[in-house]
Amino acid sequence: METFERWLILGKTHTGKSTLAKAEVRTLVKTHRVIALDLTDEWSQQGRKRAGVDLGPLKKRITAAALAADPSVIVAPQLSLAVVPTSQTSISAARAFELIVRLQKLSPFPIVLALDEAHVWAPHATALYNDAATLGRHWGGGMALISISQRANRVPLTVRSQSSRIISFTQDEPADVDGLAAKTGRDFAEAASRLPPHSFIEWRDSAAPTNEAQPLEN
Repeated sequence: METFERWLILGKTHTGKSTLAKAEVRTLVKTHRVIALDLTDEWSQQGRKRAGVDLGPLKKRITAAALAADPSVIVAPQLSLAVVPTSQTSISAARAFELIVRLQKLSPFPIVLALDEAHVWAPHATALYNDAATLGRHWGGGMALISISQRANRVPLTVRSQSSRIISFTQDEPADVDGLAAKTGRDFAEAASRLPPHSFIEWRDSAAPTNEAQPLEN
């Protein structure tokens, strides 16, 4: 993954998007510095254990308040970090996103920023989210994005338009189908609306879309 890339992973709840997103990050963290905005506290091995949830691959966990108190954490040469908002609210998550971006602008190192539950907090940080998608490669050492959302329509249009790779599980709400079609084309979006659970299709910029469903591997 290059510092300018923008990935978008979509899927209704329990369709498999988080499992796939964590698998992608598990590979990336071997060669990249990775931070996850972790609203549900499940992206690190130190996260909150509960039935039905596989903890993610990141090695360390920190609250947004602790990161604000010790921002040097974010400039570690090797980084595998989940940032947990102060509370599980949309505004708290938006503030944690703003904190990460502010600190990355001061960092000389590139990062991959995984933004989970984007549909929850994006309405409270739309302008900065758009800037991250269009200008983030110039911030600090550069920033790549992986946005993860239950709904395409809740991801800002600018962020969707900048996506270089889209992986979609089921998106069958009309507004989400239309939002996906605006970037990928109608055929891809309609195919996403008909996907069975735990199957996905993939679109890449400047490449033929893969409209045939692929099963999620456990």
